[in-house]
Amino acid sequence: GEMFDADGAFITFWDDANQATIPKAAYGSQRESYSQDLPTIGRPTLTATVLRAGHVMVVEDVFNTPYIDPQIAIMYDSRSLLGIPLIASGVKLGAALVSYEHPHRFTQNEINLGEQAGRLIALAIDKVRLLEAEHQQRVQSEAFRDELQNISITDELTGLLNRRGLFTKAQVILDWAQNTNRAFGVMIFDLDNFKVFNDTLGHATGDQILRQIADLCRANVRDQDLIGRYGGDEFVIIFPGNNLEETVLVVERLRAAIFREMAAFSA
Repeated sequence: GEMFDADGAFITFWDDANQATIPKAAYGSQRESYSQDLPTIGRPTLTATVLRAGHVMVVEDVFNTPYIDPQIAIMYDSRSLLGIPLIASGVKLGAALVSYEHPHRFTQNEINLGEQAGRLIALAIDKVRLLEAEHQQRVQSEAFRDELQNISITDELTGLLNRRGLFTKAQVILDWAQNTNRAFGVMIFDLDNFKVFNDTLGHATGDQILRQIADLCRANVRDQDLIGRYGGDEFVIIFPGNNLEETVLVVERLRAAIFREMAAFSA
């Protein structure tokens, strides 16, 4: 912001799987509040636009452009924006947005400066993200190894965590969330009318259904997410680091996949 003598500047992250723009940090009047804003999903944002284009883009009037949803534009004091894509190692990380509260005509020198700054910011963010991921994985691995040693934690039928394993690992995630002030999501579900399948098709078919549901869960979550069979046809999934919106997106995707699988058995 100071380099461009701008009224404000914003850093966003990009969730490619959900096509979501995530506010992360700001300079200027919205420095304290910006990171608390909700992600924008499925609507035009300058972040999505510059990442799709792959180069710096200028918006001289945020209220007269196809690149920004009008409902998003009115939330901020910006009138003119310089959008800088943040891409490192081919990964779309997010964007840096330089903001002016009054109409501003960007010069070629400012655009060139934005391109240079974008490359440096992207490299810095990429390095931090890699270090955080390595640290988190190391901490969790050490904690799990210490706490789960000599404990039987696997459900024999599905290969998922059993109740004891789920509770033990969940405690590790709870401690991590409290110590780092991070969120996590929890999904608890059972299978509608599962007793009917067992009674009409036999327990062997019921077991097959449970194994296939377990496979569906594995296919639709991340490696760091915990999946457990709580008992019978009840399952629990824990999503470390996910807020409510992110959790709901995964839950809805998984719910639809399970619905299709159960419908196929019904047919």
